[in-house]
Amino acid sequence: MNSKIRRRALRNFGASLFLSEMSAAEMRQIADELSYGNLASELGELIRDMATLSTVDSSKGDFGRNKNPFERTKNVSSPQDSRLRVALNVINRRRLSKKAIWELMRTASPEFDAEQISADATIKEHVSKYFETVSANDVARFLNLLEGETTDAYLSGISKRG
Repeated sequence: MNSKIRRRALRNFGASLFLSEMSAAEMRQIADELSYGNLASELGELIRDMATLSTVDSSKGDFGRNKNPFERTKNVSSPQDSRLRVALNVINRRRLSKKAIWELMRTASPEFDAEQISADATIKEHVSKYFETVSANDVARFLNLLEGETTDAYLSGISKRG
């Protein structure tokens, strides 16, 4: 990467964090996640998505800033799509089986019948159908379970203290 672009990106990223009024502890968590977690790859993916959505006027180097904002939002993925992408990334990272995913779905939303989806369907189809069928709260609960959040309030409180 060009060093000038790198410095400009780091300066803009730092300024954005500074203006966000985050606490020092939150900034340290972000730094740790960038260094040791998968936030850096997620940030890279977000930037790639933003570059894809932007219309570039090569003569001005304008990334759609002067365009009608409604024109650019037509192709923006829905929150459902980003949640699906996050879920699939976690499933791939943890190498979960369909059976394990079904169990997490049943835990997050007991009323959901995973058997209604064909056993031959892909994991992406299973998760997508689940997201279409259940409430937003159930989707959030499922994502938390995927990330490994405990459902026991006592254990959750202990883990947050550490």
